[in-house]
Amino acid sequence: MRSYGIWLVLIVLLLVLGVGSSVYWVDHQPKVPASAVAHYVGYQSCAECHQDQHAQFLESHHHKALARADETTVLADFHDQTIEHDGMTSRMYRDGQRYLVDTEGTDGQIATFEVLYVLAYEPLQQYMVRLTDSTEPVDFDLLEKDGIPTLQVLRISWDTDAKRWFYLRPEDVPEKLTPDDPLHWTGVTQRWNTSCAACHSTNLEKNFDPRSSEFATTFTQIDVGCESCHGPASLHVEIAQKRWMSWDPNHGTGLFSLKNATAQQQIDTCAGCHSRRRLLVEDFHQTRQLHDQLVYEPMRETTYFVDGQIKDEDYVFGSFLQSKMHSKGIRCSDCHNPHTGKTHHQGNQLCTSCHQHPAGVYDSPQHHGHKAGSAGAQCVECHMPHRYYMDVDARRDHSIRVPRPDLSVSLGVPNACTGCHLDLNNVGSEVREKLVRYQDWQKLAAEGNEEVQTEIKRVDQWAKDVVDGWRQTRGKPITEPHFGELLAAVRGLAPEDESPDAEAARKRLLAVATDATRSPMYRVTVGAETSQWRDAKSLSTAVSLLDDADGEVVFFAIQRIQSEIRTQMEYLNYGQSPQETQATIERLARPVVKLLQHPLRLVRTQAATMLAGLPDTWRVELLGSSTRMFETALNEMIQAHLLNEELAAIADLYQSVGRRDRAKEYYRLAIQHAPHEFGARTNLAVLLDDEIRSDIQSMQQPQGGAAGMSVGAMKERMETLRAKAEKVGTEIAQLRTNDFEILKTEVERAGHLPTAGDIHYSYGMALYLRGEPEEAGRHLKIAVEKNPDSETYLLGLATFYQAKQDWNAALGLAERLVVMDPKHPGYQALLAAIKQQLGNSAAAVSTDNAEKNAAE
Repeated sequence: MRSYGIWLVLIVLLLVLGVGSSVYWVDHQPKVPASAVAHYVGYQSCAECHQDQHAQFLESHHHKALARADETTVLADFHDQTIEHDGMTSRMYRDGQRYLVDTEGTDGQIATFEVLYVLAYEPLQQYMVRLTDSTEPVDFDLLEKDGIPTLQVLRISWDTDAKRWFYLRPEDVPEKLTPDDPLHWTGVTQRWNTSCAACHSTNLEKNFDPRSSEFATTFTQIDVGCESCHGPASLHVEIAQKRWMSWDPNHGTGLFSLKNATAQQQIDTCAGCHSRRRLLVEDFHQTRQLHDQLVYEPMRETTYFVDGQIKDEDYVFGSFLQSKMHSKGIRCSDCHNPHTGKTHHQGNQLCTSCHQHPAGVYDSPQHHGHKAGSAGAQCVECHMPHRYYMDVDARRDHSIRVPRPDLSVSLGVPNACTGCHLDLNNVGSEVREKLVRYQDWQKLAAEGNEEVQTEIKRVDQWAKDVVDGWRQTRGKPITEPHFGELLAAVRGLAPEDESPDAEAARKRLLAVATDATRSPMYRVTVGAETSQWRDAKSLSTAVSLLDDADGEVVFFAIQRIQSEIRTQMEYLNYGQSPQETQATIERLARPVVKLLQHPLRLVRTQAATMLAGLPDTWRVELLGSSTRMFETALNEMIQAHLLNEELAAIADLYQSVGRRDRAKEYYRLAIQHAPHEFGARTNLAVLLDDEIRSDIQSMQQPQGGAAGMSVGAMKERMETLRAKAEKVGTEIAQLRTNDFEILKTEVERAGHLPTAGDIHYSYGMALYLRGEPEEAGRHLKIAVEKNPDSETYLLGLATFYQAKQDWNAALGLAERLVVMDPKHPGYQALLAAIKQQLGNSAAAVSTDNAEKNAAE
C-alpha cells in the first residue's frame, strides 16, 4: 500500500508539471496578432496535415465542380460528333488539345466556340465557352488572375451514364429558342458568371461592372475546396506552424470548427449553395449567419407542391427544413461524409444505422409491405422519392416524409406509392412512349390528358386504401391536419370570402407563423402567402413577428406591413386625409425603423427598402436620428442588387428616395445589361415623362417660371424646353415600343403558363395605350382568368369596360373589388360612377319608351 501511495504522488506531480509546462509553452510561444484577418490559401495548405480528409475530398463532386478543359477532365466524346435539334446540327470535335463546338451563335449563324471549362462531373457534364471566336491559345493562369470574362454554358450537354450528347431544353419551352431569347444558350440564364459560378468554386468574386456589363470573375480555388465550408484558413495554417498545440490565445484554432458546430450551423453552411435562394453577400464565413448571406425561397406554387414535396429544383435545403429529421437536430454529416459527399452507408443501412430499434422493425416486409430486396423495400423509394432535373439528374426529396396517398386524393399531390404502381396498359398506345417517369404522367395529367388523369386517380385511391388499412392495423391514425391541407384550404379561398369556415381556415394558417415549434419552411411560407393580404389579423400577426428569432419570418412580416402602407398610399390618391394617412403609416413603420440596426442583413435591408418607399418628408421625420443607419442599410441592399445584377431594382430604390439622376442611370444600365427583359424601359419612360411635366409646370409657376424674365430670355427658355420635350418624347416612344415588342414575345412564348397573369396584364395595358382596345380587353380577361383574386387585374379590366361603356360588365367587377376591400375609396368611387351611368342609361331608355308610346 505504501508503494502504491508513492506512485500515486509521483503521477500527480508529473501531471501538475505537465500541465504547468504546457501552460508555459502555450503562453510563451509566438502569438498571431489580434488584428490579423484570415485570408484564403487553397486546399494544398490543408493537405499537408489533413491527408486523409484531402484524399477523401479528391473523390468528391465538390472537387470536380469546375475544371479547366483537358483530357483528364472532359468526359464527353469530341471525336467529330454531331447532334441535331430544332432543325439545326451542331458539331463537337478536337483540334489538337482544343475542344471545339460548332453551333448557333448570337447572330443565328453557325460559329466555332472553344470549350474552356467543364462544369460538374456526373450524371451530366456541361461545357463553358466565350461568345467571341478565338484562335489564340488561352493562358488560363493569366485569365484567372485578371478575372474571367463573361462565359456561357452550352445547352448541348453530355450524359455521363448513357454516354451520349443531348440538348438540355428549358422546361415548358418545346419550340426552338432564338438567339435573342434569354433562355438561349447565349442568353443571361446560361451565363456562368451569373447563374453557376458562386457554387462551383472557392471564394468566388463575381466582379460585375454595371457600366460595361462585363465580368472579371476570380476565385481562390477553381473547385469547391476546404475553405468553401471551413472559411479562409491562413490564420489556422499560421497558428499550426507557430504553435505546437495549434491554438492561439487571440484566435483559438484560427478556423471555424464544423466538427464541433451546432446542427444548425452546419446545415446553414451547406445551405449557402444547397438551397434555392437569392444572395445578399458573396462570403458569409465571418458571421456564420445564414440570413446575413441569403434569403431562401418559401414554398412557392411553382417550386413545391402544396404539401411541400419538390416540384421544381430546390437544391435540398428547402425540403430538409420541412423534415422531422431537421426538427430532431439531424445534420447533413449524419448521413453524408462531408469530404466525399457520399452517404456513409449504401442501401437501407443508411437509415437502419439509426432506425434499428426495436431490432429489424423497419427493414422488414412488416413495415414496408414489399418483398425483401425489391425496389419498394428500399427506404428512400418510399420516404425520399426522386424527380429528374436537367433531363438526367435524379434528385431525392429531402423532406423525408411518410407517404400520404390520402393527400394525393384530396389535394392532387404526388405520392411515392403511385409513382411505382401506375400501369401503362391502362392508357392508349399513342401516349405510352411519353410515359417514362412518374413526372411524365403528372405533366400529361396537368395538360388535360383524361386517360392519364384517370389512371393516376385510380392508383391514388388504391394506395390510399392500402395505407389507410396499414394505419388502422398498426394503430397509427392521422390525428393532425397536414400543413399542406391548411395551405390548400386558404389558397382555394376567394379574398372576399368572409364565411366562418374561411375565417377559421385563415386563422389556422396564421397560427403556424407564430408557432416557433413548426418547421421554419412552413412559417416562412405562411409569411410569404400572407404578405399581400388586406385583413387586420394578418397585419397584427406581422407586427407581432417583427422580433421573431427567425430572420426570414421577420423579412416577410416587413413585407406584409409594406403591403399595408402601399394600400394606405393608394387611399391617399383617392382623397383620403393626408394627416390620417401619415399617422397610420407612421404607426406601422415606427417599429420597422428599429430593425435598421438588426444584426441580420436580410432584416435591416428589407426594413430600409420598405422605408425608402415612404414620401421623403414623412421618411425624414420618421427616421430622425436613424438616418445614417437607414443610408447604411439601403446601401447594403443596393450592393445585394448589384451582386445579383438587378440593376432595375437599384434604379427603383434610387427613384423611391428621390435620386432621379441615379435612377435614370441605372435604368439605362439595366437596359444595356439585360436588353431582352421587360420593365426597365417602361419605368424609365415614366420617369422621363414626369421630368418633362415637372419642367413645364415649373415654367408656369409665378415664383419659378417666367416671372421677371425678359421676352428674349423667356423665348430662349421656352425653345430649350420645347427641344428637350421633343427629344425626350422621341426617346419615350422608342422605349415603350421596345418594351411592347418584348412583352409580345413573352406572351407568345409563356402566355399559356398558369403564372403568366402579369405578362397578359402588362401586355393588355400596353395594347390599350397603343389604341388597340379589343385586343387589350382579350389579354386583360386572360390575366383575370389566370389569377381571379388579383385586385390589380380586376381593376384594370373593370376600368377597361368602363371606358368601353360596357356598364354591366364593369359593374360586376367593381362590386367584387368593393367586397374585397370595402375601405378602398377608389373602388367605391368606381362603383358609384358605374351605377350612376347605369341609372342614367335606364332613365334614358325609360324616357325613349315613354316618348315612343306617346307618339303611338
